[in-house]
Amino acid sequence: MAGNCVDGALRLGFVALLSLGATLAQAQFKCVDAQGSVSFQQLPCAQGHKETSLGRQNEPVPQPQSTATRPSQPPAATRATQDAAPSGASSVSPADVQGDWCITEVEILGAVKVPVQLKPDGQYVWGERHQSVSGRWKLVEGQLAVSSMGMYEILGRPGREMRLSQYGAVTKFTRGRCV
Repeated sequence: MAGNCVDGALRLGFVALLSLGATLAQAQFKCVDAQGSVSFQQLPCAQGHKETSLGRQNEPVPQPQSTATRPSQPPAATRATQDAAPSGASSVSPADVQGDWCITEVEILGAVKVPVQLKPDGQYVWGERHQSVSGRWKLVEGQLAVSSMGMYEILGRPGREMRLSQYGAVTKFTRGRCV
């Protein structure tokens, strides 16, 4: 029983970390709860929270930056990830990525087991039961756009494994359910 609690805590921490990264990268709403705690998020605030819109309209799925607004030289970590990326990522189809996956390794966390379902209808579930995040996903210019977590660069063509990069950190997905 204690192992289940530890596994659950690790998964919850991982989902929170992913959500935090996406929230910081694409915050659109400032929310203040009854205790005065402030959070920034892409989705509208929960009922009972004071909400301040930060300008942009909420988009169901994040969009990539236009090439006109991209910096001419990406940060060093991003350049290294791009240099290591095998060719073929831009020709990835939705059928290549949809299905059941298990996140088995995160560069900054090490070995993990987090289930991910990328459904054919564009819906996803990331995590399990009460520790999950859900929303919409789609492919945009060789990247996986996940509504509550942002854009992930696909490193190479997915097969049994899929590697995604976000903010310079690589996440390894293995096809199938977590065991």
